[in-house]
Order: sequence, then C-alpha cells, then structure tokens
Amino acid sequence: MATVVEGSSVSNSIETPFLDSNSLSASVKAGFSRPFNLTSKLVKPQVPAHIKTPSVLVTEYAFPTLEPLQFHNYPSSHLQLPLRRDLLHRAIVYEGDKHRSGTASTKWRSEVHGSGRKLRPQKGSGKARLGDKKSPMLRGGGVAFGPKPRDFSTGLNKKIYDLAWRTALSYRYKIGELIVIDKMTVHEEDVMKASMPGGMKVDNHVSRTKINHYVRHIFETLRWGKGYKGSFVVTLNPSDNVELALREWIGIGRLRTVDDVDVKNLLEMGRLVVEKEALDYLLFKHQSDLVKSGGVARGIGRPPSLLSEDISVRQQAILDGTASMEEVEDALAEEDEQADEEALDENEWVDGEARDVDARR
Repeated sequence: MATVVEGSSVSNSIETPFLDSNSLSASVKAGFSRPFNLTSKLVKPQVPAHIKTPSVLVTEYAFPTLEPLQFHNYPSSHLQLPLRRDLLHRAIVYEGDKHRSGTASTKWRSEVHGSGRKLRPQKGSGKARLGDKKSPMLRGGGVAFGPKPRDFSTGLNKKIYDLAWRTALSYRYKIGELIVIDKMTVHEEDVMKASMPGGMKVDNHVSRTKINHYVRHIFETLRWGKGYKGSFVVTLNPSDNVELALREWIGIGRLRTVDDVDVKNLLEMGRLVVEKEALDYLLFKHQSDLVKSGGVARGIGRPPSLLSEDISVRQQAILDGTASMEEVEDALAEEDEQADEEALDENEWVDGEARDVDARR
C-alpha cells in the first residue's frame, strides 16, 4: 500500500527532476506497449524552504503477488493535499449534473394528435366549458407545464476541478487506501499454472469461467473483495479478462480506464487500486492550477507568452493520444526555438530598460 517514509534512504527509490508540463516528450495514449514515464513531468512549484514539505514516497507493487518493486517520489502538491470537503462536494455535484441526460419530454396540447373541434357548446348544457379534446384537463390530452429536453450541466472552474482530483487522490493516499501496481493483467498462462499441478498444460484454451474464478480468488486472497467493501481499479488501457470477471462477480470491484474515471469514483469502495502509469497520467492531466496561462509552470522563470496557440493545440493532441511521435518531436523542437527567441527578446528588453535608466540619471 502507499506509504510515506521520512528520513530514510532507500537504495531503489527513484529520484527524478520535476519539469514543467511543456517538456512532455511523448504521448501516453499513443498506443505504445510501455508508455513513457510521466512522473518527471509533474509540476513542482518552487516553495520557500521554511514552509516546504517533503515529497511523498509511493510503493509500486507487482500484481497479483503484491511484491514491492520500487519506490517513486511524488510532489507534495499532488499526493499530500489537505482534505477539502467543499471542493470534493462541488466536483461531485458538477459531475452529477453533467451526466444527467435531460431527455424527459412530454407533449403540450398543440403537439397531441387530434381534432381541434370544440367538444360542446359554450353555454346551455349546464356543464363546465370545454375546448377541444387535447385539453390538459382531459384524459389523453396534453400535459400542462411538463418536462422538456434540457441541459442540466453546470459550470466549474477547471483549476478547482483539478484540485479536487488531487485532493481525492491525496485523501486515499493518506488513509492508506491507495494501492499502486505495475499492471492489472491476467493471462491465460497464469490461470493454467494456477489450475493444474506443476503448471501442467492440458489444452490451449482456458474457459471464461476459470478466468473469472481465478480473478475472484486473487481479490479475495488480497482482501480486495466483497467482504472488504470491494476495490475500484483504474488502468491506463482496457484489461478485458479482469473487467469481465469483475462484472461477473458483483460487489468485489469495478474497473475503469483513465478516460472513464471521475472524482466520485476515486472515493467509492474500500480502496483504490491504480496502475503506476495511470496514476502518472491522471496527475499530469489534472495540474492546471499549478500552471500559469499558456502552460508554463510556476517558478520556472519562463515568460507566460512562451507557447503559441498552435503549440497548445499540439500538446492537447499529445494528451488525447492523437499525435504521432514525429508530431511530438516537431512540437518540442518548435517550442525550444520559440523559447530561445522569447528569452533573447526579454534579455534585450531588460538591457534596453537598464540603459534608459542610466541615461536618465
């Protein structure tokens, strides 16, 4: 499980320099077998030394043995935030409103099929006056003030929403319910070895039932199952065997990819099991409150007008997984060239201002 180790020196801990989000060198979602590590791409704002908090240490485990593999350092601004119930509430309400379909629809009297002939004379019958048979007062008529299709979604500042994301992850981390694993995969070979003594192979096919029972056995053995409030699993790419097994055994857990997860999902069930690469992707994607306008990290000392609109679009394509490696490298090269030009222009402007001040003196 995720733990914090202070004042200890671990030989296999990973120390990586923290860069701004503009130095992303490759797409996480581009379909590679092993996406590039995004831990070093997380924004780490410069904090004065007297109030600076240490980085948090997260243990990565192997699935399904839960053998510790290595430690990873994350900025305290990503996994050690204080609990803000107000932010979590606003984010969950925002997601709930956004997910409402708003498709309820009824017909007003003008939309109901039927004649518009007046049913009876206005006077002389001794009964209440009536118009046509589509009146809302009559059975089969229109509905007065009934619902119509509408949009229930509400607005929420992106920086507040991203802060709520990291707050939810930090809460899970601090109470020991954030488990980081290498890869949530179950192969047929593993099921064969577990089913037959000595790994003896009977045939080349493993039934779906055996895979489902194998996944259930893993979750129950690791105390992730129904008796322990279940587990919510987040993966970078779909894992069909595990997902189908969790659907079969209701209550032991649920699996979602990073594109289908909300803040509410992070707080559901007894624990949050997330792949290392999926955690890096989520933290990298939800750090807009740590970045200035234009995508430049705070404290890096680069002008906010560094990126052009074209480069911003490219970087969004990188996050969405629609950019190729060539496009990524071109975008980074163009960004470096423009950064040099901006820095040169800024230095010339500062030198010119200094000369003007000296001349006035």
